[in-house]
Order: sequence, then structure tokens, then C-alpha cells
Amino acid sequence: MSTIPNPLVATCHCKAFRLSFTAPIENVTRCTCTFCSKRGALWAYGKPEHLTIERAGDDVVYAVGESPNRHHHCGRCGCTLYSETPDWSTGTADMSKPSVSVNAALFDNVVGHDLPTVVLDGKNLW
Repeated sequence: MSTIPNPLVATCHCKAFRLSFTAPIENVTRCTCTFCSKRGALWAYGKPEHLTIERAGDDVVYAVGESPNRHHHCGRCGCTLYSETPDWSTGTADMSKPSVSVNAALFDNVVGHDLPTVVLDGKNLW
């Protein structure tokens, strides 16, 4: 495995969005919850300051009920772009520690599906 580039560049299928992601990553996460598995997303995690939206198209934001998680999608081609979430490490939403996750399947300068992958059993955790 070669070195993971930094920044990672992600674009949606129609190229309306271009994201730059500078978080140091060693792996990506494949979550088995219903949302992630139905979207087919692989997540690379970081802090909000690691994500730069260099080009933005029509942003569609989805949230499940009253969840603080915000999932961004391209309004033109429908690709899952990134999510904004609080820190969930204690089991509750800690809004003082926001996080972002970029869909690694959209990376242009590395094949996200070739990165080391950790499976998160979201189907049974929540």
C-alpha cells in the first residue's frame, strides 16, 4: 500500500462538488447501519477544519428525524458527499466536539475501496 495522499480530493459524479480533505487517515470505515449500507459509503473521519469545499453545487442535506447528524448529497447526481456529526464516543451527542466524515468512495487521487477498511456494526449498535 502506498502512502495516502494529503490532501485527498473528492468529487461527485457530475463534478458539481469538489472537496479537499486534509485529515491524516490510516483507514476508512464501512458502517453496517441502514443509512450507510444503503448509500454504500465508506467514511474517512476528521475535524471540520480538515474539510474544504472548493466547489459547491446544489447541496441537499438529510437528517433522520431530530438527529443532529447532517448528511450532505449532491442535488444533481445524488452522490453522498460528507456528513457533519457531533462526537458520539460517550454514547450521547457531544456538540462541543464536531466531526466530519467524507465519503472515501469519491476520492479522485486514491481508490477509497482499496484503503484499509474497518467495519462498524452500526446495524446492531443503534
